[in-house]
Amino acid sequence: CDKLTEYWDWKPNAQPRSLKYLINLLVNVVTGGGNLLLSVGPDQTGKLEPSHVKRLLEMGEFMDKYGDSIYETEAGPIVNGKWGGATYKDNRVFLHVLDWKLDYAMLPILGGNVTKVRALNSDSASYEIKDGILYATVDNDAKKDYDTIFEITFDKPVKEIYEGFDPHSFVVDEQGVKDVTINVDKL
Repeated sequence: CDKLTEYWDWKPNAQPRSLKYLINLLVNVVTGGGNLLLSVGPDQTGKLEPSHVKRLLEMGEFMDKYGDSIYETEAGPIVNGKWGGATYKDNRVFLHVLDWKLDYAMLPILGGNVTKVRALNSDSASYEIKDGILYATVDNDAKKDYDTIFEITFDKPVKEIYEGFDPHSFVVDEQGVKDVTINVDKL
């Protein structure tokens, strides 16, 4: 639960938080396994400030474009962090990159075959799989977006691929993989 402005209740001329802040908040909550409840305070007549309506419509536009990576997903298969996080459903993993400290996003590949990798907000996606880790990137212009989203499609369900995998065994920080205890021999 959080708020659109700095206040829980209505304050005259209170400005909404930035779109970047709100998208980051949404992605961090969802990739952490939660649901976002965003408080919006109406004035004494029950009306919302025009700037608040505008920001909510912008959030709606984001969800119209990228909601498939948010709605009806589960957190994981890796833990989120300052860089962003991941969600999944069916045979797809969505990597949400909020902070491009590295030139690539990473996902351990524990089985199954990757059939497709694409960026939802760019045509410039490229990837490689090396030593059991998928490295995905986009051009620098696409990295300026608030949330760069990769959709990684497998030939079988993600739950099946990552069954028994400890998501805390693959931790990413600004230097890369901070902690990895993946048994590559099982791949």
